[in-house]
Amino acid sequence: MQPMKAILLNTIPSPALDRLLKRSEQIELCARFDRCPEQLPVCVLDNSVREHTNPLRAESFDGTELRQAATDSGVDAILFAVPNPSLKQVCEAFRDIPGVQGYVLPFYSATDSALDAAADLTDLLIPIDLGKPRLKMVQINLAEHCNLNCKGCANYSSLVKQPECSSYAQVARDLRRLRSFFWGIETVKLMGGEPLLNPEAARYPGLVRRLFPDSRIELGTNGLLLGPRQGLLLEAMRQAHAEFVISLYPGTRARKEQLEELLHREKIAYRLFEFRGQFLKYLYERPVYTPEEGYLHCPARECHCLENGWLAVCGRPLYLHRLNRAFGTAIPDGEGKWNIHTLELDPWELDRLLRTPIDTCRYCGPRCRFDWQPGAGRPPEKQDWIVD
Repeated sequence: MQPMKAILLNTIPSPALDRLLKRSEQIELCARFDRCPEQLPVCVLDNSVREHTNPLRAESFDGTELRQAATDSGVDAILFAVPNPSLKQVCEAFRDIPGVQGYVLPFYSATDSALDAAADLTDLLIPIDLGKPRLKMVQINLAEHCNLNCKGCANYSSLVKQPECSSYAQVARDLRRLRSFFWGIETVKLMGGEPLLNPEAARYPGLVRRLFPDSRIELGTNGLLLGPRQGLLLEAMRQAHAEFVISLYPGTRARKEQLEELLHREKIAYRLFEFRGQFLKYLYERPVYTPEEGYLHCPARECHCLENGWLAVCGRPLYLHRLNRAFGTAIPDGEGKWNIHTLELDPWELDRLLRTPIDTCRYCGPRCRFDWQPGAGRPPEKQDWIVD
């Protein structure tokens, strides 16, 4: 089999990657760029890259120059060894180059141990469709209800009266359809409510990893239900290279050392969110901004949500109906969501719409802090979410 002629874009300084390239027989490297397009300097290596010791240096170049290099070299593929947050922007510079296949080196394979263990770089690469965009973030709620029901919960979980969990079959169907629009997602957040209340929570990390193999997968939890009894979930998180994001509410903080010991032992990535005792609310009953101003100030910009076949610019179009129904408010929630199973739209146009202000943005204004309070013993009030 003939080796694949490729250009490498690399922003991950790694001697282990260089060692792997030297022993990779399935790749003929025609050129190599060792910085992001917007960064300086850039190293360009010719097709004797394995022995080259004096790379040519260019002061700067843009996406047009990168595309030209790919075209002039007559390559089969472009390899991206680029940090996850940069992939969307970098890959768009190579949109629709005829006959060129894209590949990414996922973050979990960019470690020294993974690179040194591989026989050939092609063993680690994931194919991508450069003719499609990449999403920044998608949130999927595994459970709408919660065991804390915090005052002012951003997902309005304290207004959910009965247990309500996602359907695994529906989420799988939604993600497969989403894949037809986007080649990848930077971060997939498995959230709630409290996601560990879903009895099938352990099935979701692997599902996301199979359908979006380059994504960073985060499971956000208050940690109160996390422990050795969650063996299936712990194994699924480790196998999927997923990460727990644990909010240290008072009850969780008391278990901090226990949780850290557990996750260290199980070799599972995690981050602890240092809870400061306050929440934020920034929803108003009347407009305070133009849609453009509200979007500009939005802390959830590009935090898209997926639920029951609907993809939304943020959580408001999917969950705001709970607030309107409970308290008779009339904040608009009809824009900014699309049924992806019936949608016939160019993927790049959908990507643009997901980053476009909507009418609801007018009601998201300056943020107001308030003291955190669990929901037990008090009924929710409109002022839990609405800034006076």
